[in-house]
Amino acid sequence: MPFASGRDVIAQAQSGTGKTATFTTGVLQRIDAKKDRLQALILLPTIPLAQQVDDVVNALSLHMKIKTALCVGGTP
Repeated sequence: MPFASGRDVIAQAQSGTGKTATFTTGVLQRIDAKKDRLQALILLPTIPLAQQVDDVVNALSLHMKIKTALCVGGTP
């Protein structure tokens, strides 16, 4: 609920416990598909982690009619 209500959250847990899906679901719940503008920005420290989160975002937002983009440094 804290994610969905727009509150700041710090989460720490073991690998494979669902942290990515949890915060991604909260972010996606706050997006209004009718507004054609940037509504969420997720910053990550590594390219592999960015790719992993992008996969989760795309899977969870498949039927939400929203646009996503993966942008990483060092690439055109």
